[in-house]
Amino acid sequence: MNAISQIMAIVNGQEGGAYDATSGGEATSGNGNNSIVMDRTNKAITIQDANDNKITIDDKGIKIEEKVSGNTITVDSKGILIEDTNGNTVTMSSSGITMEDSNSNKVEMSGGGIKVEASANVDVKGVNITVDGAQVKITGGMLTINGTTIPGVGPMCALPNCIFSGSPHTGSMVTGT
Repeated sequence: MNAISQIMAIVNGQEGGAYDATSGGEATSGNGNNSIVMDRTNKAITIQDANDNKITIDDKGIKIEEKVSGNTITVDSKGILIEDTNGNTVTMSSSGITMEDSNSNKVEMSGGGIKVEASANVDVKGVNITVDGAQVKITGGMLTINGTTIPGVGPMCALPNCIFSGSPHTGSMVTGT
């Protein structure tokens, strides 16, 4: 009996699968290591392998569980949730997408924009990086800039010398930002 015929036999309570009306309408098929369970009472279908990896389909949604490591994917009316055994998650919902790792580093993307939070350093690297916006606000205790200033531009007016004292403008830090 091929797989489709076997599943249909289970659904219909015929040979090829065990159907026990006293157990809440559960139909099962399997070779002892792998199984397909169709639970009519709970309106659920569960496919499970010998390692307890499981796919459950019910009226709440779909859940895929990898039991050895504890990784899961849940698809339901709220959205999609991906969780791994290390405590890392990706959540996709009507409000946006959130990625969070086990160290509480987080990236949130929503209608309000993108928010990046880190419990430690954040490094951004690239050949050319552009920050562009109607308003750009930099806050923090100290801003360090490496490179050469261009006169007339920059945090210290980028003039080579102070126009009041004649002292040379040197340094690469701006404080009080």
